[in-house]
Amino acid sequence: MRVLYDSFPIALSTTQVASELARDNEFMGRVLGFLEKKGYVQKRVKENRTDWLLTKGMKEKYDKLL
Repeated sequence: MRVLYDSFPIALSTTQVASELARDNEFMGRVLGFLEKKGYVQKRVKENRTDWLLTKGMKEKYDKLL
């Protein structure tokens, strides 16, 4: 979530998040899907790629932690 926090309000693709964390796309897709179900991130589908962004509520909570 830190990668998405640092890029907020710019959405990142699964590939961009994976490369920042040195993980493969399939693994990051599963993690981001899990975070979406929990309401921490939201998905934006553009043409043939998926971008991810922290929800506004999660951004506010993360701000309080830092």
